[in-house]
Amino acid sequence: MSASIFGAVNQQEVYSLDSDVYDAIEALYIHQGLSLPSTTGPYSQAELSLMVDRRLGPQLGL
Repeated sequence: MSASIFGAVNQQEVYSLDSDVYDAIEALYIHQGLSLPSTTGPYSQAELSLMVDRRLGPQLGL
C-alpha cells in the first residue's frame, strides 16, 4: 500500500490562463471537432488531465 501512496503523481499545479497548455488542449479539441472546454479556469493539472482523458481520450485512442 505504501508503494501506491509514494508512487502517486502530484497533479495540484495550477496553470494560468495564458499557459501554452490551454492553447494545446484547445487545438486538440478543434482538431477533433469537439466544442471547446470551459474557459472559467485557471485549472489544475488534474482538471486538465480529465479534460483530455474524458473528451479527447476516445477520439485519440487513449
